[in-house]
Order: sequence, then C-alpha cells, then structure tokens
Amino acid sequence: MANILLRPTSNVRTLFNSTNFAGSDCTGTIGTLSRTLDTSESDIFQVTLERQILHPTLDYTISGTTITFNIKVYNQMKITVFHQ
Repeated sequence: MANILLRPTSNVRTLFNSTNFAGSDCTGTIGTLSRTLDTSESDIFQVTLERQILHPTLDYTISGTTITFNIKVYNQMKITVFHQ
C-alpha cells in the first residue's frame, strides 16, 4: 500500500466557515424544545452546541436559513454553525 503525501499550495482555500451564536440568540422559551435560530446562512452543513456535534434531523432541522432545535437550548450555551 502506497502512502500519499499532500503538500499545501498557495491556492488552497478554506472549505468552510463558522459563525458563533449564543442560546440567547434563539427565539422560543428558554430550555424547551423547538427553539429556533435564524443564521442568515443558507449552506449549513454542521451545528455544534457547547462543542458537541449535533445530529441532523435528530437534534435539529434546517429550513432555509433557520435552525430548529429538537433538544433543550439555554441562553448561556454556545452554538457554532459551520457553512460554506
């Protein structure tokens, strides 16, 4: 089996961006299910809550630029949205 070495080049670009939010940016009742977050990002591919990777459809759903959480989100929690 051959090993492949990839060397970075000057034209390598970041494949994704991240935007941080707080639970207080969500609408809905604190600590309940179905809180929503409008991100203004349309190419969302991963969401974390307190550095824990959330699972699409199980922990959250996305409709356009809005994330609806299927888990409890409190105001002090850190949400990170990864997008292209």
